Amino acid sequence: MTQQNQVSGDALLERLFRHGDLRVSSRPLVDLDSGQALAVRVLTHGSRDLPGQDVDDVRRLVASSEDPGSLDATARARALVHTAADPLARAVPQVLDAVLPGLSQLDPHGPGPATVLLLDATQILDRPAEMLRLVGSARSQGWQVGLREVGADPSTLGAVAVVEPALMVLAGSVLQDPTSELATETIQATTAYCHDGGAVLVAEDVDDAEAAAAAVAAGATLVAGRHDRPPHEVVPAGAEALLGSFRAPLPVPHQSPFDLAARQHLPRRAGRETLLALTLQLERTATTAGRSTMVLSAFQDAQNLDRATVERYSDLGRRCSLVLAVARGMSAVGPVPHVVTTDLHASDPLVQEWTVIVLAPTSQALLATRERPGSGSHRSFDYVLAFDRDLVAHAARSVLTRVTQVAEHERGAARGWDG
Repeated sequence: MTQQNQVSGDALLERLFRHGDLRVSSRPLVDLDSGQALAVRVLTHGSRDLPGQDVDDVRRLVASSEDPGSLDATARARALVHTAADPLARAVPQVLDAVLPGLSQLDPHGPGPATVLLLDATQILDRPAEMLRLVGSARSQGWQVGLREVGADPSTLGAVAVVEPALMVLAGSVLQDPTSELATETIQATTAYCHDGGAVLVAEDVDDAEAAAAAVAAGATLVAGRHDRPPHEVVPAGAEALLGSFRAPLPVPHQSPFDLAARQHLPRRAGRETLLALTLQLERTATTAGRSTMVLSAFQDAQNLDRATVERYSDLGRRCSLVLAVARGMSAVGPVPHVVTTDLHASDPLVQEWTVIVLAPTSQALLATRERPGSGSHRSFDYVLAFDRDLVAHAARSVLTRVTQVAEHERGAARGWDG
């Protein structure tokens, strides 16, 4: 942001948040089958008559401000005051925009219908450890978490797999160009996730038959019209209709991936050669599973990352939206192009584990191993190979709690691919 833009942005924030120019609009989220309202979409913006004050403009201003958490809390408070006078909003859940720092300022959710806080899926994996902590805290206080801009880039589909949101709002590009590779991958990923977890898929700015047909084709079951057009009368479906089928994800674990896997599956025993063959096979599946695929691996010690492994993971980074390699002594390896690298503390249980996690649009896999003590030169491991979504996503969150920030040069090359 240029200095001139910063000054104008600060002046606009002053008008919106201190001089009372912030407006609130609400629109029903309507079920395409029944025509009933299952929720209310609540948006904050400035005056409709002035440029630079639309919903997206206010989102950008808040996110780029010096204190986005406080501004987010202020906007949320005003939105909830506005909807308190709306009979429809009192009868069904509310869906509000949020920024990640704002989740640190939440009070426990009160009685009544649920409230879904929508985070920007394009930014959710920039600071994984902080994100998982704040999302977990919000859920523990009774709030639901959703993602918007799903399908805007491949990383947003990885965000869906990690966060496991209650509700997803499709990016407009998915409806505008539904035959692009990214749009079709988005349709695959959101369909698979909704079928497994009971989440809800939403399309916004749907005001005519053509837009409604595009929403149906993309798999959306709920739609909302534009905030600047008069809403039509709808009948509320009841407080439980929106999220009645949603299965909340398991909380962020403190255990290692092997501990998580061994609680659900009886470990097997194998030598290094067998596990290396399984690892290479999982990596190969990741190269063809879709550009939104994530690969998260733990290598025990950085000495296990030979030149061939570094080259393999750099190649994966060119094909996937996020590739992670963690190990003790990882800082000595140096930067690996398009790969997030994290150094493990010697006391971290992951130092004893060899882990490979693949999260793809319609599939997932986990190889979790722990080296047996005293196995000598013929290294022996207990291992679990699993493919169930809940466990794999749980293990992925466990590994990502070790990652504080994803640097620009570490981003997967496929992240910016737009199909």
